[in-house]
Amino acid sequence: ESMETPMPAYTLFVLGIAGFLGDWIVPILIALGAAGYGALWARQTPAGRTFFDGLKLKIPLVNGLEERFALTQFTRTLSTLTAGGIPLLESLGIVVESLENRVIAARFSELIPSIERGESFAKAIRRIERMPGVLVKMIHVGEESGDLDGMLTTAADHFDEEIENQTGTLTAVIEPIMFLSMAFVVGSIIVASITMNHLSRPF
Repeated sequence: ESMETPMPAYTLFVLGIAGFLGDWIVPILIALGAAGYGALWARQTPAGRTFFDGLKLKIPLVNGLEERFALTQFTRTLSTLTAGGIPLLESLGIVVESLENRVIAARFSELIPSIERGESFAKAIRRIERMPGVLVKMIHVGEESGDLDGMLTTAADHFDEEIENQTGTLTAVIEPIMFLSMAFVVGSIIVASITMNHLSRPF
């Protein structure tokens, strides 16, 4: 005779999850696919693009990278245009339209009316939300020295270096989380299997 021993709650939990996925995996995949398609479709609309661009700026770790990417694009493109002899206001209009993140582009668009009113570039950009002080200082030096495009290139190089550092930090955070998650899933399956085999043996 064998004694009927109740399974541990942990094993029941793992089996319950496995059973749920087995019964609902197809509907879950369909729902995820539909959600993904809907997100891609919404991303093509102006309102949807603004929403997702704003969402990226609210996600920890990702928001810093998104802002640095935009700053690099802004400074490097503006440097190229001004070095080519295109007036600052016209260059700013081109750069704002070219920025990938439309929420950040809306911030930079505030520069144009300020400069049109006669403000210096450095003074106008100082009032832009979340603008790094180092960029304000570099633009001020560039205006004073007559080498604005050169200072913008220096700023772009600086932000590229920050992106590299932040990417390394993000990778260092994500890798152990992924490893621990995989270890937890595999370990759970192994423990549940061992427990079931042990309980199924006759006493």
